[in-house]
Amino acid sequence: MKALRAYRKPSDLPLHRLLKGTAGRVLMSVRPEFSSAIKASPFSSPLPLSGRLIRNGHFLNAIGAEDHAMIRDFLKDYWSSQASDEFYTGLCHRYETLFLAYHEAIVGETVRVLRESGCHFRQMVEIGSGDGKILEHFSRFLPEVSFYHGVDLNLPQIENNRLVYADKPQLEFHHCDGNQWLNENAVPGTILMTNGGVLEYFTRKELEAIFSRLSSQHSPCMIVLTESIAADHDLEFETKTYPYGWELSLSHNYLALLREAGFTIEYVHDRYTTPEEADTVGRWLQVVAISRGGGR
Repeated sequence: MKALRAYRKPSDLPLHRLLKGTAGRVLMSVRPEFSSAIKASPFSSPLPLSGRLIRNGHFLNAIGAEDHAMIRDFLKDYWSSQASDEFYTGLCHRYETLFLAYHEAIVGETVRVLRESGCHFRQMVEIGSGDGKILEHFSRFLPEVSFYHGVDLNLPQIENNRLVYADKPQLEFHHCDGNQWLNENAVPGTILMTNGGVLEYFTRKELEAIFSRLSSQHSPCMIVLTESIAADHDLEFETKTYPYGWELSLSHNYLALLREAGFTIEYVHDRYTTPEEADTVGRWLQVVAISRGGGR
């Protein structure tokens, strides 16, 4: 649990990360051109030890400056690079061992909120759709939703999904940035779904814009989230966003963000993981929220 706490300031980092970042800062000053190249493309190609240290130096600077956009850019580069292939390969069992075992109840809660709302929902879009199994699972329980869109930055995974689900025309998969897809394709009756820790790679400003735009321009709409957050992030009193965990993703107060955007929170499940879940993060927050607007 200790490794998954929030880093509110650089000194909160584990000692080994702090030492790597400090060494990286020294190398950044010695090799400024190499440092700039790494900042532009931190994961797209293998790096020597000096390059990895410099990457840690950039992360350390970003925490001190609260430069969450830089952290976002680094993590986006990771997910769009071959380096992320190990994630898809190593955690291909997550649908069975994590979603079905611990998180499936959110499907029933989504069905309940949708049907109690009396609103018509036309499409569900999953940002960070991975292998598409969870999106396909939702589609089995929501026959009244016509279209299911999976959006992911990993092109080989998207291409594989198009083959695997070729017999399910209601499922479409797009190689695209999630924010861009929503800007171009969100309509009234959209359900935005994420599962497994996806919005931790978005900045707070991006989430504020996404949630506000959906609520004000595309209601009725729903947000269905299963997101990881820092173990010590106090959702009652801390509305700020903090880097956290081993990959320095972003822990957001989703409840506060959704309420500020005009959503009504209909379901919350805040859960710490069990010892049996050794390969997962330490805390999961599940939320179903709705903005009805004037649409009925």
